[in-house]
Amino acid sequence: MKEDAGAGKKFHTITVTGSDPEEKTLTFQLRNTTIYLIVAGVCVVVGVLLGFIIFETRQVLEISARMTEKQQELSDEYANLAAQYEQLEGQYADEILENEDLTSQVEALTATLQDKLAAEEEASAQAESEALPTGFPVTGSSTPAELPEGESELDEAVYYEGSEGAVVVATGTGTVELIRENAYGYYEVHIDHGNGYVSIYTNMGTPLVREGDAVVRGTPLYLIQEDNTLIKYQITKDNALINVYTIMSVEG
Repeated sequence: MKEDAGAGKKFHTITVTGSDPEEKTLTFQLRNTTIYLIVAGVCVVVGVLLGFIIFETRQVLEISARMTEKQQELSDEYANLAAQYEQLEGQYADEILENEDLTSQVEALTATLQDKLAAEEEASAQAESEALPTGFPVTGSSTPAELPEGESELDEAVYYEGSEGAVVVATGTGTVELIRENAYGYYEVHIDHGNGYVSIYTNMGTPLVREGDAVVRGTPLYLIQEDNTLIKYQITKDNALINVYTIMSVEG
């Protein structure tokens, strides 16, 4: 590049040659103002590029910082959720154990209730069985007696001749509802068994029980002595006399 002076103006001559001597040589003349404008333009372009690069770099840094902050927030949120999950998992495990314990308690209570119900049913069945006047009315040795004179077969009564020292006993559980002396000087003991059955014992001896007494099968009612060996026994069902042998057990 050469500087040329002419008419007070300065020029810069730029010669472009190739590496081959035969190639054409190009020559340019540029004024100083043109050079200044080119340099200024280059500086502007470089400045714009640098500004754009700086702006984009800041944008990238800001985005990176926001991403880092967001990742930290997500990490913190994940850690919080993980802690909540562990807490809920622990509570769930505790609830499962509590439910298992409650289930065991319910099963135990159910078994106890079933056992209690079974025992009550068994006791009720036994009480019902014991309330039936199926027992034999005399302990010790006794023999069937003939129908005494003046007695009627229509009263469905059975008679036994007991031995001295034997005992007339209740044939089932119940309550002594009536004790009375009849026209022949015999004492009658009526036992209400609470199921429609009433057993009636007649003997000349003095009753060993009183009205209102609760009795069980085998409770002594009379003591058989020399002068009261004859026992009369009857049963009513719903206030109607029935055949004693239809309910008396074989063991009786």
